Parts: sequence; C-alpha cells; structure tokens
Amino acid sequence: MKHFGSVTAAFILSVSAIGTPPANAQRAAQTLMGVVFFGADSDDISPAAAATLDAIATQFKDPKAQGVIARGHSEPTEHAKHGAPYGVGLAQRRAVKVVSYLVEHGVPPGSITSEAFGDSRPLAGTTAAKLRRVEVVFGAGPGW
Repeated sequence: MKHFGSVTAAFILSVSAIGTPPANAQRAAQTLMGVVFFGADSDDISPAAAATLDAIATQFKDPKAQGVIARGHSEPTEHAKHGAPYGVGLAQRRAVKVVSYLVEHGVPPGSITSEAFGDSRPLAGTTAAKLRRVEVVFGAGPGW
C-alpha cells in the first residue's frame, strides 16, 4: 500500500497554450489535461490527486501517445524560506512524482517528460496553495 500525503487535485480540460515557445518552434494546440496541487514543502500525492492522475492515465495508455509534459511549480514562500535552488528542485520533484505515478499506471515512459519552473510562472490572483502545482499538458514542447 502506498502512502499519499496531503494534496488536493482539480481536473481541468481544454485550456489554450501556456507560456512562450522556444525560438524557431511552431506553436501547437495544447490541452491542459489536469492540475495536481501540493502541500507546502511537499511532493506527496494524495488519494484525491491520484484520482485526477488516474483519469489522465486512462487517456494516454496508447503506446503512440506523445507530447505529454508534467510541469512542476512552486511558490515564492518556498523559495524565500529555503532558497531558489530548493524551490526549483521541489518543483522538479513534484513533476517527477507525477510522471512516475502516470508511468506506474500505464502511460508509456517515452510519451511523457517533466520540467520545472519553480516560481517563475505564477498564476495571477492565485493563492499560495494553487501555486504549488503540477500541470499535465498534452501537445506541448518543452519550455512552452
């Protein structure tokens, strides 16, 4: 039996492109498949978050599925308390946990990657709890 810490989750569909594409890249349609929120200084996945990830995993069990990215984020308080390297590392650990969970639940390992943004991509008007998140995006290139 796996232990999942205190995390909340939300399921969101069809959101437009996030971020800025790399130089010389063509913008592709992107879909935000889901968002998992984390507790402060935590990368634990709760049962509620697992339900969101299970719903995402069922859509990507096809070995031909490509272009899924788990984007980890942290909040400014985590950076201020422990330093920027900690915040970016925490964001990466969160993204890797989501990728590992999805692969353990049938998503082909070659179809999903992770990246971390630390606190560099905040959501306007959002509470700190909503900044501690991993967004699972389909149809995205790294860094978008």
